[in-house]
Amino acid sequence: MNWKQLLLSTAARRRVRARHTRRIDRATLLATSALGAARPGGELTRRLASALDAVPEALVLHRKKQGMYAFETPTHYVRVARRGSGRRWLEREYRGWQQLRELGLGTLVSPELGWLDLPGGWRALVDLRKEPIAPAELPAALAALVPPMIERARREATGLPATVAFGHARLTAEPDLAPGLHLPPLATLEAAFAGPAPIGFFHGDLKDDNIMRLDGRYCLNDLKSCGAERLLDLELLQVIVRHYPLHRDRSWLERLFGAAADDWRQPAMAPLVALVTLPRPLWQPTYLCHVIGQCYGLEKRPEPNLENRARAFFARRLLRQRLRAALVDLGAPAR
Repeated sequence: MNWKQLLLSTAARRRVRARHTRRIDRATLLATSALGAARPGGELTRRLASALDAVPEALVLHRKKQGMYAFETPTHYVRVARRGSGRRWLEREYRGWQQLRELGLGTLVSPELGWLDLPGGWRALVDLRKEPIAPAELPAALAALVPPMIERARREATGLPATVAFGHARLTAEPDLAPGLHLPPLATLEAAFAGPAPIGFFHGDLKDDNIMRLDGRYCLNDLKSCGAERLLDLELLQVIVRHYPLHRDRSWLERLFGAAADDWRQPAMAPLVALVTLPRPLWQPTYLCHVIGQCYGLEKRPEPNLENRARAFFARRLLRQRLRAALVDLGAPAR
């Protein structure tokens, strides 16, 4: 998570992203030409080549993002990159798919995923085309996909996460960020993490765009966000806050305060709420400290240049504004 995700509303972030999608440029045309000239091996990629030969006009640019181009055909979803971050994204995607299958979670992902070497140094990751889900289906999809990942967890004493410790220190040292916010003592948080906690593999970006349907079942998509050795209570809280039905048009920070004021009682989130092992009174302060530590602590450069200083100043001002708004608007228990 970054500070924009924490503080900006979903609508605001979508307006920013819309400027970077469906834009045709020279690199896009080169990627399209490379796909059209490909003669891949392997059954999955052979079927793709046949589809391109039969219906070349069906190759449609779906998205361009950070050096990676995503194309659709009637039967396949193809992501293409030539260098840098784009290729790293594809490698992480494939690695996430392999890890899920090795953990016995192959039913949560596409049954086929194949590499394709293209002319001009391009490389593609070929997947079967899946159907998107409706936003209203998301709670049912999460209830189907999240518990199998949690069941594979092991329990291990980790101590207080560094992000939580940093966020607590920041909020304690700068009380003007959130006047009236009552944090538990650091010792209380340390005691909550003193015992064994669930650690394991998890998808770090669960949302309706990253869950698809294939042959009547839900499938995880965008596997580059997956990772092992995750502290699962924090991952679960992130999913619950992100998709909590109240205040969906607000920032994540305001959703957190809204969920806590509602005592996490929304039925749509009940299957995930039941999986969190931390004491419920600590969910809000723990997650608040965690995301502030993520956004303002571990990513902070020791000697920021002028641009980074300006960004940090703006982010801090926005953090203070959003915290105060959450305390004022959403702090009272829901009726």
